[in-house]
Amino acid sequence: MSEYLEAGDFSVDVEARTVRGLLLPWGETSRLSASQTEPIAFERGSVAVPSDVSVVTANRFHDRHDPVGRATSIEDTEQGLVATFSIARTTEGDEFLDQYREGSIRKLSAELAGIVRDGARGPRARLTGAGFVTEGAFASAALFAVASEGDAEPIDLADLLERIQALEAAAETTEESDDSEAEETPNPTDEPEAPATKEETTVAEAQVPNTAATPEVAKKETTAQGVFELITKASKPFGGEEAETMLAALADIKTSGTGALPAPGVLQPSWIGQLWADKSYNRRYFPLLKNGTIQAMEEKGFKLDRGAELMQPWTGNKSELPTGTGSTSLVTGEFQRFGFAVDIAREFYDIPGNQEVIAAFLRGVVDSYARVSDKYALEYIYNAAVGTERANVIDRDAYPAGYSSALGKLIQGVDHIDDTEATPSFAIVAPDVYTALRYTPADQLPEFVSFSAGRQEGSADGVTVLRDKFGVLQAGDVLVGSREAAHLNEIGGGSPIMLDALDIARGGIDRAAVAYVQSMVEYPEGFVVIAD
Repeated sequence: MSEYLEAGDFSVDVEARTVRGLLLPWGETSRLSASQTEPIAFERGSVAVPSDVSVVTANRFHDRHDPVGRATSIEDTEQGLVATFSIARTTEGDEFLDQYREGSIRKLSAELAGIVRDGARGPRARLTGAGFVTEGAFASAALFAVASEGDAEPIDLADLLERIQALEAAAETTEESDDSEAEETPNPTDEPEAPATKEETTVAEAQVPNTAATPEVAKKETTAQGVFELITKASKPFGGEEAETMLAALADIKTSGTGALPAPGVLQPSWIGQLWADKSYNRRYFPLLKNGTIQAMEEKGFKLDRGAELMQPWTGNKSELPTGTGSTSLVTGEFQRFGFAVDIAREFYDIPGNQEVIAAFLRGVVDSYARVSDKYALEYIYNAAVGTERANVIDRDAYPAGYSSALGKLIQGVDHIDDTEATPSFAIVAPDVYTALRYTPADQLPEFVSFSAGRQEGSADGVTVLRDKFGVLQAGDVLVGSREAAHLNEIGGGSPIMLDALDIARGGIDRAAVAYVQSMVEYPEGFVVIAD
């Protein structure tokens, strides 16, 4: 195997992760440039190489954001600049070696900048980098020369069209000539054909890639499509600083920022309608008490006061029976109103596309009532349990060692209600207590007590355990209550009540929602709070 391959080819030592190849051949003409300037060729000594060759980075497809290696040596030989690269031990470097094994990357192409055309001394430039490219995607070692800033001119489309037609005509002439040669035997006495014109000569030279063995092979590569491909590879206007760099770069087409293709509003979002459309609030504390229907704004009742027990032991045998007196107390319930009103423009109802939004808004009003009424229920239950200035709060007992104090307060509250005329049915605990319950180890649970705790709700011996999600209870509080100890009533047929009215003069529709909650504590002893 020869030490160096043809211009643009390279050899790879995969195990050592090194690449060696002819980076830039001397005296070979580049392909036709995107700026339509004459092809360019560099003679030995005309390209400056950095004194520290490690700054010459190798990338894939001339993408400076995809580096895969760095030069370790660059030699100036008779054939051209021969470079050795060390492939990085990165994901990109590994991918490059795999692409080489597969045969998808086989060519080496130089990157030059600061190109100066001097008629006397010839072109000069400096080497800045190298690219590993795929044959077909880029011409091997392709150097797309661009005119200097002073010579830069916009592309004349009419002139470009003439050049394309000339290229196609030249290709057709070549094919006809080949057919004639195949059918006729040339006569040695025939006079030689006239030499090609200057324009035809330039086109032929433009077709010669760096790795082409002969001009005849290269002629077939340049077509009208090839010219268009060269134009699309120009990443910036001709004559700029970047245009002096000999890279086969592509123009940036971005979605936003400078040079963005779409104007604001052109790219449309994916419309998914209302978010959380099926997520509504389910009341948790309101159903803990008896629920009924409001019959009148004012609700009253009475209860028999409990004093000394009326029934006493009796000796019988026609002896006098024990006697006593009783008393009653008047109990008055509370009546709480809730409401909301808004004047809505008719367009939300008249235009079909707007109806989804206003319907969602009105559902939000109903959802809001569910939350505020649920919080009201929790506050009502808590106030009934603690009394004025927490006078009814009971301190926790001293529980047996080795058991959870949070679970101990829950058991204590349940036992307290059991000692009254009510039956414990629910418990509401502060967030810190509920967290402690969830972290209670199995070995800290009493053997004859069944307990479970989910994310927001648990159970202890058939008593529903809820976490306070509104922050009504104080830290460490455990509230235990009975369902029949109080009731909460609403208007029959569902709450809130939705009201409509026309605002004809201003083109609007008034929408309102009203709701009423009637509450009464029937048995105060049916609630208790255990605290630290």
